[in-house]
Amino acid sequence: MPRLSTLAHLMISSRCTLALFVMTSLTIADSVSSQRGRRPEVPPEVKERWGNYFTTISIKTGAQNNIVSDLAKTDHVKNAAAEKHLSLIYFYDSSDDTKKREAFEQNIFNHNKINPGLRLFRCGRVDLANNLPARKKLVKVVPTFVVFGKTGEKIAQVPMERYKVVPAKLVRILKVATIGYNRPGWDNWVREYGKFVRDTKNMIAHQKILAAKRVRIGDRVDSSAKTTLEKVEVDERKLKRKMAAHYEREKRLLERAKVPERDPDAVLVGEKKRRRR
Repeated sequence: MPRLSTLAHLMISSRCTLALFVMTSLTIADSVSSQRGRRPEVPPEVKERWGNYFTTISIKTGAQNNIVSDLAKTDHVKNAAAEKHLSLIYFYDSSDDTKKREAFEQNIFNHNKINPGLRLFRCGRVDLANNLPARKKLVKVVPTFVVFGKTGEKIAQVPMERYKVVPAKLVRILKVATIGYNRPGWDNWVREYGKFVRDTKNMIAHQKILAAKRVRIGDRVDSSAKTTLEKVEVDERKLKRKMAAHYEREKRLLERAKVPERDPDAVLVGEKKRRRR
């Protein structure tokens, strides 16, 4: 069998190096935010923090009912008030155009102030498609939000007719509702928890990058691989300690801000869907 020329050796080596680079790049690309193509999967640790979860509630309506005023009598609002928590009820109509409704929810609930701000509220939602009397009375103002204070008093109703996203309207009322509620206050809470979530994303991305380096090392036992592996292990230990302290800080932040416990039956609303290529 003829021996390969030096040029052939170089070509093969270059192709192997290129293949390894591509594999590693693809692994890392899935763990950090991409500028093009499909949106990366949101890690569960982020989704459960940077997401708005709502319990499904039902309301009784009759010919004489003032629907919005009577909301203060619902178990959702009364239970929150019993524990001195803020609450909110979101009216929507699942029979409306799905794309329009989902686009509205994705925009309003992923707003950089509304998203962390709603963590301070017990959130419930009412589907008007399942309640025709209520639908007839509220159809002109759906979607709409009704905000309640810590004693169960109604603060305000915030309609966003025809799915027009106006975050400032809701932010203004949410901010009013939180006055005197906790020590951080609205602005500090939104800023601090927003930073916490961003730091969480960065740490998780770092975890995945380190995991990708382990994959790249594979079963190699040469001195270069051993040196790289030692550095990866050191970085992993540092990151583990950093994340432990990070989550301990979160506990103190949630307690200080009086964030209510999430209902186990609550569902995520407004999650951004992954784009297809």
